[in-house]
Amino acid sequence: PQTGELDSKTLKAIRTPRCGVPDVGKFQTFEGNLKWHHHNITY
Repeated sequence: PQTGELDSKTLKAIRTPRCGVPDVGKFQTFEGNLKWHHHNITY
């Protein structure tokens, strides 16, 4: 039943792998550093 509480059964389900493929740690759509180097923004 749903209780709204984070119990040991829920934590076990969260920590169980969903499938045989590991989660991707770092994902980037574009290569390189995409940091915005400007501090003055006008509009």
